[in-house]
Amino acid sequence: MSTAVQYLKGVGPARAKRLAKLNLYTVADLVHHYPRSYQVRRRAKIGDLPAHSGETVLVRGTIAGTPEVRLSRVPLLLAVIADETGSVRCTWFNQNYLKSRLKPGMHITVAGKYSGEYRNIVVEQYALEQDLPEILPLYNLTQGISNAVMGQIIAAAMREHRETELFPADFRQKYRLLPAQKALEVIHFPAAQGELEQAQYTIKFTELFVYQLSFLYWRKIKQQLRGYCLQPCPDLLTRLETAYGFRFTPDQARAMKEIEDDLSRPVPMNRLLQGDVGSGKTAVASYGLFTCALNGYKAVMMVPTEIVARQHYATLKQVAASFGIPVFLLTGAAKKSEREMVQAELNKNQGLVLVGTHALFQEGVSIPGLALVVTDEQHRFGVQQRFALTEKGENPHVLAMSATPIPRTLAMTIYGDLDISALRMKPGGRKKIITRVLHSSRRQQVFDFISGEIAKGNVGYIVCPLIEDSEKVDALSLEKYQALLKRGLPQWCKFGVLHGRMSGEEKEQIVAALKKREVHILLATTVVEVGVDVADATFMVVENSERYGLAQLHQLRGRVGRRDRQSYCFLLTDGQDRERLKILEETDDGLAVSMADLQIRGSGQLLGLRQHGVNEFVLADVVRDGDIARVSRAAARETVPVLDTAPEWQQVWEVVQEKIRNLKS
Repeated sequence: MSTAVQYLKGVGPARAKRLAKLNLYTVADLVHHYPRSYQVRRRAKIGDLPAHSGETVLVRGTIAGTPEVRLSRVPLLLAVIADETGSVRCTWFNQNYLKSRLKPGMHITVAGKYSGEYRNIVVEQYALEQDLPEILPLYNLTQGISNAVMGQIIAAAMREHRETELFPADFRQKYRLLPAQKALEVIHFPAAQGELEQAQYTIKFTELFVYQLSFLYWRKIKQQLRGYCLQPCPDLLTRLETAYGFRFTPDQARAMKEIEDDLSRPVPMNRLLQGDVGSGKTAVASYGLFTCALNGYKAVMMVPTEIVARQHYATLKQVAASFGIPVFLLTGAAKKSEREMVQAELNKNQGLVLVGTHALFQEGVSIPGLALVVTDEQHRFGVQQRFALTEKGENPHVLAMSATPIPRTLAMTIYGDLDISALRMKPGGRKKIITRVLHSSRRQQVFDFISGEIAKGNVGYIVCPLIEDSEKVDALSLEKYQALLKRGLPQWCKFGVLHGRMSGEEKEQIVAALKKREVHILLATTVVEVGVDVADATFMVVENSERYGLAQLHQLRGRVGRRDRQSYCFLLTDGQDRERLKILEETDDGLAVSMADLQIRGSGQLLGLRQHGVNEFVLADVVRDGDIARVSRAAARETVPVLDTAPEWQQVWEVVQEKIRNLKS
């Protein structure tokens, strides 16, 4: 398996360099370089060729007469092929050299697009004196490696490789799985559609099963750890409602009870709090943060950006005042004296809440008595970063928050080591955000509309993809857009600029200016995507909206409509991707938007959210293969109790151990 590709027959150093561009370095890499798709060719007698054009067919016969070369703008090679039912003309483009190879009377098989009108096959593949398969694997390629050459190289690799069999025979029979070696052979060289589907099922099941089994077993290990057993705080929910000034939704109350139950057990909590934008995740998290602090321990909330950290800090500090809980802030922009002051407070034997960014998990920060870690927008932190923070305590409780809503069964597949709380309801009184996809030529109409909103006392955002103009990227920049605003808006409309290169203090000042209506428009990059909460914001304009995924646009839209005022979102585009963007006009349901995005873009993005630092799926797609994921999860749950003791599971046990080592590292 570890043999370098250059030593395979037909490869050599030159082709090995080309294969390296596809990250194919060893025999094992090659045999697991699965086809991206398959071309199915209908085998037919010449007399039975379809009347309609465009179908890919497979025909076997003999060469009738001498092939002919026609020189035109594109050189053509023409030959007639016949069988017992008739004859058909075949055309090769730019392959005149074949004239000397194709002799009258030779047996030949050709595959290609058939034209009924001209009774002609445009040849894509041929074979002399032998047959061709009805199903042709199509691979991801690189320059200098054709599909035919890739097939030959993989065939050579398969002759050198024996796939490890992971599963006992009775398990394979129960779940209709092919033996591992057979599945690998069929995936590359399928003879029939049914056999190919079974091989694909086997490999997808295996990938999903091992992934889920690894996390279920890791969860079993974590549940054996001793954590902090925190006492519930009487009337905390009611007191929080008073402090926040609104009643919690039933979803929020249920999630708080689930968190309370977790914190009261001596086993570390590992929970994911999922909720659409504006569903009130931060208020739910504060229930856990304040429970921890009121028990005399440290609670930390880690957020991805300084602007969001400062906003959470301000909110939590205001709410915590009625409980007498100290709240502190630590970001990368903090001065040495500020860091020393925070560290001195952390060293005291007192309960407190600490809000911060990546600065929290730096080596110089010590958090004695750390009992709870809350990670906001957890997918923005790598697993190593999250692990570095939890290592500052002794088996602290962990609450991860995500605004990417996905179905529960799908979440259970991806987040197999976490319990899940879901917030599906939005706080009462909020209106549906009216969303419109518009051509950028209607920009002035949008400017006129938002001028009216500003006149009513409202504010909002305009998002551009770039800070400065770029020769490489054809998109609007903040730099250029300021001139558009000055020409298109009344002089009394004021705007401020916000982007990632600004200092934390500058960002805080401009957001504060928007809240005070000292500026009416925040012209920004996607730095406003997460966490920025301005009560009077009622309009969001996104320029070059075709450049963003649906889920990200939904996050941007979530910056408005956060109170009871009617709000609007305008997605401006030059006409590209209009149908995809229309989904946002039809629904403001984050789950529907997320699933539409995943169906379009596949699950690679979704798995990126997990960021476990392990090699995930090659063939399986957790969105499109949800049924297989559910079956494999049930099988994994059955296997966990015997995984480390039953001899027949030795091969799987070794794979799981390796994955867990990767997780811990």
